[in-house]
Amino acid sequence: MSSERTLKSMLADQFARRAAGTADHLRRLADEIEQAARNMERVPSIGCTSASAVAGDIVHKLMWGLANAHVDGVVSAAAEYDFHMNAEQTRIMVDAARAEVSDVQ
Repeated sequence: MSSERTLKSMLADQFARRAAGTADHLRRLADEIEQAARNMERVPSIGCTSASAVAGDIVHKLMWGLANAHVDGVVSAAAEYDFHMNAEQTRIMVDAARAEVSDVQ
């Protein structure tokens, strides 16, 4: 039973690490978007010709940032945790059914 708690704890920690990594990435992304928005002060100039160009840069950063946020790792860690917990619950139910059958015999 101790090893089961260790596995459960390990999977929970893995989920927490992946979620924290995604959150850190999104915070950095928010900083990049704020920095890009400050370019409005440079409109119009070479390299920053319009507000639409600034907005386009922000959208580009956002789309690439979300694509690289590794949200799939969070979902994967959650699935691994759920799989383990469902297997553990099934084992408990089978053990209880076996005990019930042996009590009847």
